[in-house]
Amino acid sequence: MITSHKGRFYFPVGEYPNPPPYARLNNSSTEWYLPVTPETIQWVIGRPMNKSAARDVEEMKALLRKRDACIASLNTEVGVDFIGYNPSPYWHQADAISRMLGTEYAALCADCGLGKTYIILNLLQEMKRRGELIAAFILCPSSLVEEVWVESTHEMTDLSIFNFRQQKSVKISKGKYKLQYVQPEQPYDIYVVNYEQIANRVEDFLRVDYNVFVCDESTRIKNREAVKNNAAIVMRDKAKYCWLMSGSMAPNGPEDYWNQFNIMDGGASLGREHWLFMEMTHTARHPYDKEKKKHNEAITFWDPRPEGVQYVKERTRPLMLVYKIRDCVDLPEMKFITMKTELSPKQRKAYNELKEELCTVVDGEYVVAKNAISVLPKFSQITGGFVKNDQDEIMTFPENPKMDLLLEVIESIDKDEKFIIWAWFQHEVEAIYEALQKHGKKNNYTVQMLYGGMQNKVSSRIKEFRGGSRGLVANQAVIAHGHSFTFCHYMIFYSNPFDWELRFQAEHRLPRIGQKDAMFVYDLVCKDTVDVKLLNVLHNKEAMHNFLTAPRI
Repeated sequence: MITSHKGRFYFPVGEYPNPPPYARLNNSSTEWYLPVTPETIQWVIGRPMNKSAARDVEEMKALLRKRDACIASLNTEVGVDFIGYNPSPYWHQADAISRMLGTEYAALCADCGLGKTYIILNLLQEMKRRGELIAAFILCPSSLVEEVWVESTHEMTDLSIFNFRQQKSVKISKGKYKLQYVQPEQPYDIYVVNYEQIANRVEDFLRVDYNVFVCDESTRIKNREAVKNNAAIVMRDKAKYCWLMSGSMAPNGPEDYWNQFNIMDGGASLGREHWLFMEMTHTARHPYDKEKKKHNEAITFWDPRPEGVQYVKERTRPLMLVYKIRDCVDLPEMKFITMKTELSPKQRKAYNELKEELCTVVDGEYVVAKNAISVLPKFSQITGGFVKNDQDEIMTFPENPKMDLLLEVIESIDKDEKFIIWAWFQHEVEAIYEALQKHGKKNNYTVQMLYGGMQNKVSSRIKEFRGGSRGLVANQAVIAHGHSFTFCHYMIFYSNPFDWELRFQAEHRLPRIGQKDAMFVYDLVCKDTVDVKLLNVLHNKEAMHNFLTAPRI
């Protein structure tokens, strides 16, 4: 007889001569077990089972019925009177609101600049008008809490919003004070907080009543092992409605979908067990150890199989509302230009030594990469004009051809045009800023700088950039979300992150609603280096994203 315990079916070895695919033996090799998934219940149904297993089957059937209902709802437009909306919606915004209204869960996958925040806020306002909203709890990156969600709520709607990041000074003894988080003293329509706080404050958040749970930039919960993952699951379970928001749900491949959809639909689309999902959709690969002359079984890389990618698309695409900016808004052309240069002789020598020996010497200091993975950032550092030694000290090269190429590109841009320069390493941001300060004095312009640790200066620096400053030098992770630079038409990638989502987000600061002029994106790369390979990897990840979000045929 089939039994169940903690989300798995069990049956004795020998009871069924041909166990189903992906069945595994328990530690004592006396029982087979299977996770409770949409696929496995089809094998279980019709066979003898106890009450617990029967309950699990019925629970999964209920999840699948709800999934079917959500898909049907997304394919049905609800009549909405958009008179009085501020501002009036674009066609894709009206389409999303009319389809998501009444849909218990869905993923809103709209390109950057298409107004995902506008869609969700007006959807909530419409729900309140219809008496369907208790409150919404919104998780988002810290940079979006106040400048996007709080400000947009006040500007676009009549909804009330409470910022759980607010703090006040509390006296603890004579002359001593401490900061304490402010708790809501009355009900609000919207509660908002950043992802980093949910793990430690989930009990505070669960005290408020809400029936809508929203994850903005939902790739922040793609990692199933992150501390905040369990808190997000608990918070989602309290809400009837759950909506994911993202322009790029799978920046690194189809595996990124699993945890986001598991939180949203409880495993109805991609199953509840990660290991089974990976075995069904990926192929395990172990790196070859040249010294030991064998594969290292302790390290596993998972390569998506073509049929696995297709499976993920078939299971997830029906629950996604996808809007591409070129399909929704008439935008001018965006041109991509790759500019190449050579490494200096000293850079090439260090690069080749590091490649062959995982060790090189720069200015008399040893630079060692402990393994093949840790060497990749050092390759990127060398192409950017510096490298860190074992003491984390920065060694710079006397010649930096990429910096010279950057200045050439800037000189080729009309002096009345503004530009953004993206660089991945803090030292690169600082070095570029220093070089442009000198260049700007000769050419009568100023630039602003932003990198990690400068979050309290983001608003003021961007204000200066919008005003009198001609250029902005920034790290992709600092302002890649929620900011629009439609007044700028030139973007230069001095170096790239290894994360395609950050590249995607940074790139889409320009092509947004309101952009009127042609845009130019420059990639600066050093020939025969990791720069070229990294750019190809990012392009391949973009192709994977486009496939997964393309309409089903």
